[in-house]
Amino acid sequence: MPCWHVVLTVFIREYALQLLAFTPAEIDLSTAFHAHHIPSLVLLSILIAILAAFASFNHVELIRKQERRKSSMVWLALGAVAMGSGVWAMHFIGMLSYSLPVPVTYHSGITLLSVLPAIMAGFVTLQVMSMGDFTWRRVLLGGVLMGAGIGVMHYLGMAAMVLPADRLYRPGLFLASIVVAVLLATLALGVRPLLQNFLRQRLALNLASSVLMGLAIASMHYVAMHATVFMPLQNGYNAYQGHVLDSQALVTIAVAAAVFIVLISMVVVAMRYRLLGAEQEQQAAIAEAKLIEARFYSIAERVPGVVYEFTLSPQGQMSIPYISEAVKDVYGVSAAQVIADAELLMACVHPKNVNNVLEAMNQSASTLEPWQIEFRIVRHGSEQVRWVLGNATPTREADGAVTWSGVIADITEQKRHEQTVHHLAFYDALTELPNRRMTLSLLMDHMQQAERSGQFGAVLFIDLDNFKRLNDTQGHSTGDELLRQVGQRLLRLAPKSSVVGRQSSDEFVLVLGQQGASSDAAHKSTGMHAERILHALSQPYDLHGNDYACALSIGACVFQQQSFDAAELLKRADIAMHVAKRSGGNKWRIFDPAMQAQLQRRYEIEQAMPTALACDEFELYFQPKVMQPKVIQPKVMQPEGAAQVIYGAEALIRWRHPDFGMVSPADFIPLAESNGFIVPLGTWVLRTACQTLQQWQQDEHLKGLQLAVNVSPRQFYQPDFVHRVEQLLQKFPEAAQQLTIELTESLVLEDIEEAIRRMAALRQLGVRLSLDDFGTGFSSLSYLSQMAFDEVKIDQHFVRAMSSSESGRELIIIEAIVQLADKLDMDVIAEGVESDAERVALLSKGCFAFQGYYFSKPLPKQDFVSFVATHSGT
Repeated sequence: MPCWHVVLTVFIREYALQLLAFTPAEIDLSTAFHAHHIPSLVLLSILIAILAAFASFNHVELIRKQERRKSSMVWLALGAVAMGSGVWAMHFIGMLSYSLPVPVTYHSGITLLSVLPAIMAGFVTLQVMSMGDFTWRRVLLGGVLMGAGIGVMHYLGMAAMVLPADRLYRPGLFLASIVVAVLLATLALGVRPLLQNFLRQRLALNLASSVLMGLAIASMHYVAMHATVFMPLQNGYNAYQGHVLDSQALVTIAVAAAVFIVLISMVVVAMRYRLLGAEQEQQAAIAEAKLIEARFYSIAERVPGVVYEFTLSPQGQMSIPYISEAVKDVYGVSAAQVIADAELLMACVHPKNVNNVLEAMNQSASTLEPWQIEFRIVRHGSEQVRWVLGNATPTREADGAVTWSGVIADITEQKRHEQTVHHLAFYDALTELPNRRMTLSLLMDHMQQAERSGQFGAVLFIDLDNFKRLNDTQGHSTGDELLRQVGQRLLRLAPKSSVVGRQSSDEFVLVLGQQGASSDAAHKSTGMHAERILHALSQPYDLHGNDYACALSIGACVFQQQSFDAAELLKRADIAMHVAKRSGGNKWRIFDPAMQAQLQRRYEIEQAMPTALACDEFELYFQPKVMQPKVIQPKVMQPEGAAQVIYGAEALIRWRHPDFGMVSPADFIPLAESNGFIVPLGTWVLRTACQTLQQWQQDEHLKGLQLAVNVSPRQFYQPDFVHRVEQLLQKFPEAAQQLTIELTESLVLEDIEEAIRRMAALRQLGVRLSLDDFGTGFSSLSYLSQMAFDEVKIDQHFVRAMSSSESGRELIIIEAIVQLADKLDMDVIAEGVESDAERVALLSKGCFAFQGYYFSKPLPKQDFVSFVATHSGT
């Protein structure tokens, strides 16, 4: 018969009826055995109970982390054994701490059997705790089962006691022990969710729960012990005495159980911490992965473009595992649609770019080099065309597929900006024509084409004459309108293969190709084009309702072989244009090397002027002014050699260069006017003239002679011009009454009010004022009355024309000028007199003062002194 069956039979027959014997009311408890507890063993028993609870609670985490049920049940069973063994060991050590006056042994079978309820109680406890979802109903059920199991274990263990005494239980304390076990077990189970709000560390939480559970187990035991009464027996022992365990054996078993618990606890704690570390690492990895994923998605959604992952299988099938929602804004389809059908993206590629995209993709798949290409797409559901930039890095998968990860950026605005920047960089904003930079590039292309084809080409440099005057008088808006119309007219006139560009403010360029295979043919064809364009562009323009006839100058240059660059070619055409302009304007000229030589000389002259002034290379020449005394009958012809008086001279500047020789004023004066050198040069002329007048006052023949000096508009309108004249007259005081400043009509008309103010200031200094070239301006009579001139000079144009005119109009004008000046109390002098007939004719009209080659050419200073000395007696 099996051992367990024998034990069970004996237990039922011998002890079942005595297991829960209670004390009757009439019993005399004074005869009962008195016992006491050994404190050290009591404390040890409580520690073992706490240790058992701690081991079992650590199993909870291991049970929860098991994904497979078998593994979970294994850890649940181990935890139950650890807890049950610990409760059992605590009970029997507590029993050993209970010292009775009689010998006590323990029935071995019942002692071992008593561990089963404890293990079952541990199993129930761990099962409740490992479920995770704490509810008070479940906690209460677990507490009841736990308390019941502990109670059964305790009272079954009490039944194993073999001693000469009856074992009776006080009903009140017996019930109290059960209640205490259930309440404290329920509290130990229910306190965990409450403590979780205060104890974040699992170790601290398990320790607190273990202490409560250990106290629950110990409290039940010691309350139950106080409920037990041992009454002496008269005859023998109270139970079967075979197979008993003495105290030493029981201690050994209890200690072994405690060691087992400690070992289990250490293993469990070690595994628990290892599991906790792995769990923390896993949680950290998961959290980091989620963070990275969240960041990726966040970045992907904020990236100015479509973030995507694209896979091409070895069979050529396309798939898109991921694509950001930005695809909706760019392609017009949602991310879900694209993931479901990758062909939607290829369907949006512009037909003209499909082959390029596929070739770039196949190339990238073959070499695993980054895929980068700009292409156009047609937005899904519309005809809107957008530019995108595809940029991705490929990787080859194990199955041979290639996966690209990258971004598709919408660069439509960038392309638009690039076009705008390109247009601003290479095209004129006003006329929409190519600017200088673009024109040079296109001209270089034409030059290369001409060299390859053997055909001559030509470039025409077109400049509008008097454009500044239009801007100044009619405003810049009118000038801009003229430039736009000129550009449009040029485009209509230009052949299809030509280039029309705007160089600067009022300069345009026309590049012509196919002008002939020979130089003569090219020059002839270019001249025909220039003549046709000159005629067409000279036709009136409608500027804000007003007709405007535009004069222009055209310079051309033919080319074939590339012996110089485009800039040099334009320069040569520009030179030819300036030659046309100096020829009177509204003309065209074709470049020849002599023009460049002339320009080079002009440049050398311009560069040499400052040095010439510093080295005293300039000098004054003097042309005499002659006066013939008035006669009673002015219209009577005066004989040649009649009394004439030299009353003054005009100072004329000359330049004697050590290399160039005598440089004509016609060469350097216009250059000085254009570059501003006329101001220091004019100052030198005034100072030299005043110094000369001061010297003349010491010569008997020269004393009292007037000296006229020409002043340019740029010099006259210098802010300190009057002050400079005043300083010179202070330095040379004797020159004040003999100095005459000659002003032209164009100078006065430039700023009439300012001119009047400055003239008045000069007259206060004693300076005489002469109006040069009178009659050639636009409003002579309207302003003459406002100006305080001392002298009027009849322009040589009228003097030369009066002898060849059949109508005699010039004489009439001269007579009118003389009479007008006489009425205004002004002296009159005619310049450019070259014959006696002109002198006599002028005398007949009342003009008695002359200047010209008939009397003398301009003379150097010493020659002029001699000339005056010779004619002083005439």
